[in-house]
Amino acid sequence: MSYIDFSKDYRDYAIFTPAISEMYSRYIASKTPKRVPHFDRLELDFLDNNSKLFYLPYALYSAGQAAKSRKSSPDQKEKDQIMKRNKKTSTLIGDSGGFQIETGAITWRGDETRERMLRWLEDNCDWSMILDFPTGSITRRGDQFLKQHNVDTSIETPFNFCLRRTLENNDYFVKNRVPGATNFLNVIQGRNPAETDIWYDAVKNYPFEGWALAGCHKEDFYLTVRRLLIMRDEGRLTEKNWIHFLGMGKLRNGCIFSTIQRQLRKTVNPNITISYDVSSPFTSAAYGLLFTGYTIDSKGWRLHSKKGPDSKEFIGSDLPFPWHSPIGKLLTLGDICINDDPKYVSSWDICSYAMMMNHNTFVLLSATFEAQRLYDMGNKEFVLPELLLIKNIIEEAFSIENWSDFLKIHRRTLNELTFNKKGSGVSAVEDNSLFTI
Repeated sequence: MSYIDFSKDYRDYAIFTPAISEMYSRYIASKTPKRVPHFDRLELDFLDNNSKLFYLPYALYSAGQAAKSRKSSPDQKEKDQIMKRNKKTSTLIGDSGGFQIETGAITWRGDETRERMLRWLEDNCDWSMILDFPTGSITRRGDQFLKQHNVDTSIETPFNFCLRRTLENNDYFVKNRVPGATNFLNVIQGRNPAETDIWYDAVKNYPFEGWALAGCHKEDFYLTVRRLLIMRDEGRLTEKNWIHFLGMGKLRNGCIFSTIQRQLRKTVNPNITISYDVSSPFTSAAYGLLFTGYTIDSKGWRLHSKKGPDSKEFIGSDLPFPWHSPIGKLLTLGDICINDDPKYVSSWDICSYAMMMNHNTFVLLSATFEAQRLYDMGNKEFVLPELLLIKNIIEEAFSIENWSDFLKIHRRTLNELTFNKKGSGVSAVEDNSLFTI
């Protein structure tokens, strides 16, 4: 069996943390799986440094999946292999469940919901998001979101509701947390610069241990660098050792995050770590899509994917799995296409999906580290010229006193580097002047 230790590849890169799916984690831990692979099922646990497939010491997992309801087991470790991890050899970032509350997957019950999420995060995670109400819900779900939470738009705007509810959750976490059980990340939301300023001013004095940047921060690098330099100048990063970017896994963004991390370590706090997450290896496999490889050159960085082999014609086939990964070397198409029940369209079962999620995660990790390596080399044959330009802009912004004017001069360039041609990243969509603290 192959063994690849990705922990040796990190150097001073920003840390990519795969956002693990509940199905994957529960399958590994199941005491009664319907089918197991022809190798030890625990090898799928890449947080285990003894896995013979590959080892990655970082991941993100959500309380919104592990502790969805009052019926959730009080001892999640009996149901969840990821939660059984060795904390000495792995770091787990916990998302708070705000996204699941937003989508309606979790019914909001006030303090009961706050308490359940808080205790799960404390029991299982090294770093944890506070329970924010994402502003993306306003755009994604619109009236449905507002009705679900009884938002009276004649009294307050949807943005103000999200911020108010987040402040209530923050207050609850500060009052009821167990000191030292986990390190909390203070989340900054917002769909445009005005919203992010209001949000930051409202939450910046909470006594949490780090920060998480959401909303347009993960794409609008003018906004991101501006926010971090404001925080630096206000002394709000000196003793904060972790910053996480929520829901971003693009190769180019990871490289930019590495540059930001290096500048923060150089000019503010040598112990700061930046991390970022994406769930695409798991969600793509859930839809039958496999990552088949990647291309990194000066024309573009692309992760390739296609529909995976899914046909009852392959049941019992000894044809080899056609794409490269440690788990792929162990598989035939007959190991994946197993289900001949006519009432199901797919020939995959849960074991098949779990193995393909492992494959996808390996391919994305390989692309991530290769992109970081080539980015560091600065080889114009492989690196997008836009990335080298943004690298220079960020480095200079962190080294000069009048950084505000400098960023304004380069604002359009920074937005173009995120492939957003609108000039301001995200346009303002509502009046926030009614909000008061």
